[in-house]
Amino acid sequence: MDVIPGWSCDESQPLRPSKRRQVKEILQIIEVSTMNRRSLARIAGRGVVAGAAGGIAEIIWIFVYASVTGTDAASVARDVTTATGVNLLLQGSPAAFGVTIHMMLAAVLGIALAFSWTALSRRWPTRANPYAVMPVALAAVWAINFLIILPLIDPHFVQIVPYSVSLISKLLFGVAAAAALSPTRRKSMPIPASN
Repeated sequence: MDVIPGWSCDESQPLRPSKRRQVKEILQIIEVSTMNRRSLARIAGRGVVAGAAGGIAEIIWIFVYASVTGTDAASVARDVTTATGVNLLLQGSPAAFGVTIHMMLAAVLGIALAFSWTALSRRWPTRANPYAVMPVALAAVWAINFLIILPLIDPHFVQIVPYSVSLISKLLFGVAAAAALSPTRRKSMPIPASN
C-alpha cells in the first residue's frame, strides 16, 4: 500500500535523491506542524496559569477591601453573574457562580496576555519586562471595561466598588500574570522528563 501516491513503502528499494528530498521536506512539514501545536498549547497553558494567578489576586484584593470597608464580598461576586447576563439562565445568583465566571474570564484574559507577551518578548527580547508591560496592559483593559463596556452593559456594576479599588484590582492581576509569565520563573521551573 502506498502512503503517498506513486511512492512505494517497500524499504528494500532505495529512494532516489529527488524522492529522498521530498520525503525529508514532508517530514519537516510534519515536525513543524507538530511543534507549532505543542508550542501553541504550551503558551495557552501558561496563559491559563497567568489568568488564574491574576484572578486569584483580584479575589484576594476584593476580599481584603470588603473586610476593611464592611462591604459584602458575596454581593460583588453575585453582581459579576448579573453583569455577564448569566443570572437570566440561573435561578438566584449565588456568589460561587460569580467567582466561577470571574475565573473563566481571567483564564481567557491570561491566554490573550500569554500570546501577546510571547510575541512582544520575541520581538524585543532584551527590552521587554513583564512587570512593566502587564500592569500597563491591564490598566488598558480596566479602562475599556469600566469606562466603556460595563457602563453600557450594567451601569450598576461599575459602582459596586470605587474606580480606584477596581483599578488596583486590575493592576494586581497584571503583577500576578507577570510573575506567571516571567522568563526567570520559567527558567527556574523544573522540566518533567518525557518517557
